[in-house]
Amino acid sequence: MRIDVSMFENTKEKLSEIYGSAEASRILMTVMPGITADFRKMLETSAPGETVREVYNLEDGRCAICLEGVRKGTEGTVTRMFAAKK
Repeated sequence: MRIDVSMFENTKEKLSEIYGSAEASRILMTVMPGITADFRKMLETSAPGETVREVYNLEDGRCAICLEGVRKGTEGTVTRMFAAKK
C-alpha cells in the first residue's frame, strides 16, 4: 500500500494542533501502524478500481483519522488521509 509522505506530514500537523507535538508523535508511532494495517486489509479485499473510505475514531473521542484509497491491480493506493477534530 502506498501513502504519500505529505499526507503523513499534513496529518501530523493537524494532530499537533489538536493534541500538541509530543502526543501527535506518540499517536503516529503507536496508533497509525494499526490503522494503516487495517486499511491495507480493506484495500486488499476490495475490487480493483473500487474506492474505499474509513474513519478511525481515536479513543478519547477528540479526533478522527480518515483514509480513502483505491485498489489498482494488486496494490492499493491511499488517495486521501487526514485528521479531523470532532
